[in-house]
Amino acid sequence: MNVYAARRQQLMEKIGPRAVAIIGGKKLSVRNSDVEHRFRQTSDLWYLTGFTEPEALAVIAPGRPEKYTLFVRARDPERETWTGRRAGLEGAKAKFGADQAFAISDVAHELPKLLDGVEEILYVPGEDGELDELVLSTLAHLRQAERRGMRAPRRISDLRWTLHELRLLKDADALAKMRRAVEVTRAAHTAAMRAARDGVREYEIEALIDYTFRKNNGHPGYGTIVGGGVNATILHYVDNDQPLKTFEHLAQKHNLMNNPEAPLIVAAAGNDRTDRPFWPAAFDWVVGVGSLDRDDTVSDFSDHGDWVDIYALGRDHVNAFPTGTYTCYEPPNVGQVRQFKNLAKWSGTSFSTPLISGLLAGIMTEHGLTAREAWLRMKADAIVRTDPKVGKILTVDTPGD
Repeated sequence: MNVYAARRQQLMEKIGPRAVAIIGGKKLSVRNSDVEHRFRQTSDLWYLTGFTEPEALAVIAPGRPEKYTLFVRARDPERETWTGRRAGLEGAKAKFGADQAFAISDVAHELPKLLDGVEEILYVPGEDGELDELVLSTLAHLRQAERRGMRAPRRISDLRWTLHELRLLKDADALAKMRRAVEVTRAAHTAAMRAARDGVREYEIEALIDYTFRKNNGHPGYGTIVGGGVNATILHYVDNDQPLKTFEHLAQKHNLMNNPEAPLIVAAAGNDRTDRPFWPAAFDWVVGVGSLDRDDTVSDFSDHGDWVDIYALGRDHVNAFPTGTYTCYEPPNVGQVRQFKNLAKWSGTSFSTPLISGLLAGIMTEHGLTAREAWLRMKADAIVRTDPKVGKILTVDTPGD
């Protein structure tokens, strides 16, 4: 039994022999003139049948000898020359496992026979007006034919409550596809991050993401959103036609580089154990903060290099935490699950950075200095140490350490 047949079997066991499920597909949508948008099957029909052609409808009837009926487009050699080959009625049975198949043009004639005598119709109402009309007109036809021995279903139910509950529990095939999708998505986003730089247009990044998807035989799950600057806060931004503006551009716009009265940016150096510059910490107008262990050596997870301005304690900070678990997702403890009760320990440059920010704020308050003046004073008072792995570094002692 293939994965689609197994899923149909699960659905049949859930709805029982006195019910019939109707799962509709989508039609092609015209983009302009004689050009259609790329077709994507409805998730429910795809999940149960694997059928990806437009204008399809499946009927699952556990109480009938022909439990799985598929309505599809009939073969049409002339049209297939223009739009691609179709499975047709024979393909619906041979390739997609249907017990019987009919042309979608015959659905109004055949559907009453499949619904005759059942107690319940399950489908997703309100999403497809044509399907709503088909179901209601078929129901009306059966009611009118009851004097001739036919019997109409007594109720209509929303299929989503049953089918989507099944879809929540992922089978091996779904998990494999999800993992593959995650890997391709990761590759696309990594490629985008590598290509993003000052002046690159949003559409160039969009093209790179979509290229990575297609190179791996995938498609975007939704329209690619590439928003830089003010566009980054638009949830469904799809124009993707503006130049990207880097941290330096924003710094110039807000005069963060040379203005002694400007705010001071303090940023974590990152936890990738590399000397490769990490932005924005690596900018010379930003204070980049690395992590120290309690023995004043650079933490093994901390990024490092001459672009890191100062180091502070970043290992094993303790804070309040509700009882529960936390799964680590960054090196060096990726995948490690930790159990906490009331208190938790955390490590990272994102924990050493607030120490530096707090110390700077204290210097500003105590001495009436600007943020940049406080930074100059901190550097003057800092301790120069030689780390066995990194070399000379600038550090601060943590109060109370």
